[in-house]
Amino acid sequence: MKINAHNYFKALCLTVLISYLPASTVGKIAGTVTDKSSGEALAGANVMIAGTNLGGSADENGKYFIINVSPGTYSVTASYIGYESVTLEGISVNVDKTAKADFSLTAGAVEGAAVTVTAERPLIQKDLTASELLVTGDDFNKRTIRSVTDALETQAGVENGRFRGGNLTQSVYVLDNVSLNSGILSDNYRGINVSTIQEISVLTGGYNAEYGTAQSAIINVVTKNANEPGLHGTFLTRYRPAGVYHWGRNMYSKENYEWTDVATLAYWEADVANENSNNFGGNPAELLETYKQQITPNEDYGKYADRAEQEYEATVFGSYGAFDLMASYRFLNAVNIYPQVEPYNPQSNLQLKLGYDLTSTMALEYNGIIGDARSSSRDIYDNFTTMESAQEGQWFGPPQITDPYSTQKYAMLGGFGGNPRQTTFSTHAFNFTHSLSPSTFYELNFSMLDHEMISIPDAPGYEYLLTWDVNDPDASDWVNAITPKALDNRWNLDGHLRSRDEYGSKVNTIRGDVTSQVNSTNLVKAGFTFKMYDFYYKHSMSLYEGGERWNLMNVFDGQPTEGAAYIQDKIEFDGLIVNMGLRADWFSQNRQVSANMYDPLAVFEGTEGWSGTVGIPGNPTLVDTETQLALAPRLGISHPITDRAVLHFVYGHFYQRPSWTKIFGFSFINFATYDLETVQDPYANTVTYMDQWQGWLGNPLMEYEQTIQYELGIDYNIADKYKIDATVYYKDAQNQTVAREARIDANDYDTPATYTTLYNKDNPYNVPVMISNMAYADSRGFEVNFSTFFNGPFNLNAIYDWSLVSAGSAGYSSLFEDPAEIPARWGYGNIKQPWNTQSKFKLSGNFFLQKYDLNINIYNRYEQGVMFTYHGPGDVSTEPNNKRWQPFTRTDMKITKGFTVAGVRAELSADVRNLLNDKDLILLGGDQLINYMENGQNEEALPTHSYSGEPNEWAWYNSYTNPRRHIYFQLKVDF
Repeated sequence: MKINAHNYFKALCLTVLISYLPASTVGKIAGTVTDKSSGEALAGANVMIAGTNLGGSADENGKYFIINVSPGTYSVTASYIGYESVTLEGISVNVDKTAKADFSLTAGAVEGAAVTVTAERPLIQKDLTASELLVTGDDFNKRTIRSVTDALETQAGVENGRFRGGNLTQSVYVLDNVSLNSGILSDNYRGINVSTIQEISVLTGGYNAEYGTAQSAIINVVTKNANEPGLHGTFLTRYRPAGVYHWGRNMYSKENYEWTDVATLAYWEADVANENSNNFGGNPAELLETYKQQITPNEDYGKYADRAEQEYEATVFGSYGAFDLMASYRFLNAVNIYPQVEPYNPQSNLQLKLGYDLTSTMALEYNGIIGDARSSSRDIYDNFTTMESAQEGQWFGPPQITDPYSTQKYAMLGGFGGNPRQTTFSTHAFNFTHSLSPSTFYELNFSMLDHEMISIPDAPGYEYLLTWDVNDPDASDWVNAITPKALDNRWNLDGHLRSRDEYGSKVNTIRGDVTSQVNSTNLVKAGFTFKMYDFYYKHSMSLYEGGERWNLMNVFDGQPTEGAAYIQDKIEFDGLIVNMGLRADWFSQNRQVSANMYDPLAVFEGTEGWSGTVGIPGNPTLVDTETQLALAPRLGISHPITDRAVLHFVYGHFYQRPSWTKIFGFSFINFATYDLETVQDPYANTVTYMDQWQGWLGNPLMEYEQTIQYELGIDYNIADKYKIDATVYYKDAQNQTVAREARIDANDYDTPATYTTLYNKDNPYNVPVMISNMAYADSRGFEVNFSTFFNGPFNLNAIYDWSLVSAGSAGYSSLFEDPAEIPARWGYGNIKQPWNTQSKFKLSGNFFLQKYDLNINIYNRYEQGVMFTYHGPGDVSTEPNNKRWQPFTRTDMKITKGFTVAGVRAELSADVRNLLNDKDLILLGGDQLINYMENGQNEEALPTHSYSGEPNEWAWYNSYTNPRRHIYFQLKVDF
């Protein structure tokens, strides 16, 4: 395939001429060294970080700086001839921040005399120019969090993986300078071992020009280094007892209707006496025994509530001379709260970090992560089961049962359900750092990412079902959609396996950057990145409809490239800190596409290269795709009003490329009955049309999505005991490909469409749909974060978050292609959702008794119910969003008791989730909503099950957000 060399060369030149850094993982220590008596500067004083070769010297004004400092807590020593040296302990360094350490030295001291002082950690970060949420390794020990996902959910503006109203595709996770986003569906890998984490920096209020490819948030995870010589580490194990953790009784309880009303002799005696029954004249006792066998689940299904969940994690750190090592492994044998097709959802994750100091100024580091997971359960943070993959993506649930009367309860595979998914993820990164001087260093980085998913059931005959011939008598059951049923004709006893999915993405990234403290006020950063993708995507599904076989496919691959570049200056004065920069992003599809993008197979008359027969793929004329470019200015200002108050402001443009599925998708239908290779080939010499449900017809004109964000905030320290962070923000999202930002609780089908249906008069039935940049969103709000810093045992953190959001789409809802006028307008859509407001509270209280090494943490989350529109009988008004649903509330508690024996520290903890058994009532619709609103709005007014007639508690409450109370027990040993 020919590549547009001109555009490719322009983009490559842009990349290497300017610079880019995807994520910084270091900070800086700076301050002054003065004479304690006179206050005069001590020019030439030496400042060193203990245990490292990092240091600096004071200039004529007594100012010094030390750059390229990894996050952590350090002891810093200042010395000067004729003065006693002073060591400040507990200097905390965070990513991209300047830690202040000022020294006052006493003259005339005895040679070698030293003073050690514990540094006070400032409550206010004076160089913070935008909102940043910080989670440290200590938070994982004390708080009710077990994963990176848990940690993020406790922060301001975060809900179910969304940040300030953004959707799941708008954030990027970065681990030690390496992106964990493979790009094909904009999913992020999140299985990081918590015992490796030094800190998580979450940027939501806008970020420096060095960060990109995300509109809503950058989640920057930094792992620990072995700062101490020798071998040390952590081992932990977690255990959740078996039990029923969803709402409603056990899915296979013998109190269910099929046992209490059908599995009775009286039922089958009546059935055999019924002349219209298939069992007329039969033996009721034999029928009863057969039926009982049919409704007895296999162990994988039936014992779902008898399985305990176990997790193990071990991390080792070692420092030996010039070598620095971290190795960590975690295994989780996860148990779904619902019955599923397989008994467990195993996950494993291996992390390695090996550093070597080549010289005192050069270092080489390897970072690797290898993750593996197999799951039959639902993941609310996954984009594959949303419209990010296809319209039908939201309909294909996992092979699990959430309704005790689902017809697939005893045969989960088959029908239109999904299959178990096997996912592998790995990154391997090599980083070279060279300090040219105490004020300048550069980094070169090469990384390889590999992400694969396969969803193919392990079942005999599956391949045959994808390639059967409609005339084959062995396929008669399949052709006629005959499903074996239980004797009462309710339960499926087997199923037809209809689909298979697999995709993979390899990303090779080359990065280089340079950081230089030009003078005491200017820290300049610059660098470049270049990414090379190689991905494939195969969705296959076979049906029998309309008297013929249908093969619904979405098969494509690609080798696109993208890159970015930036230059940034952090300007630091005593009363003003400015972060200003310019960023450039580009991506190239590196392919040719049909000149008629609406008929890429040239199957219709009028398209150049038509085969001459409608429906038979032709040889379309191809044209080059264009390279897309975006320039993003960024500006952040921090103004320390006093020593206790800082005002900050940020403005920036943030661009993000849409998922590759929307750009490269190739969804088609054919009717072949040959081998799988032919079935999956859109150019095979068989009748083929582009089609809609199984994927998107890729849009070769897709552009960057853009968000412009403003933020204004103030941080205030009250008496060194209280801290208040108050922030207001405004986000203007344009050129979007989804309009979900206004209602994060909404399903995909509830949101304004961002696709166009493409019709043709020669085949008005098999029609493709194409996503375009037609959506927009408006999000605004404010956040208040209040924290206490008492010396006593009790402290708390309280967060209040208020948001006002709306979204919509405007563009062609449909196009009709006529040979006389291509294309001709047919339908135009313009949908705007009503404004939606919501208040959220998050409260965390911590009680620590140092004498007993006992810690108790309680976390409570409260959210206003979502707004919805309801006008009851007789109400003729039309006001949208005039009602608010039931609020969400949940309380978690963690109790930790520590022990120290022979220098080894151990902790036992109990982490109780949903302590008070709060229930999250799911928003009703249609007649069920009317009945609820008009008849008391209580449990008596909630819907009954359509099959059994009993209260449908299984469907009333959301068991994902608020399952029943459950406890995780943990043993943690630090050595």
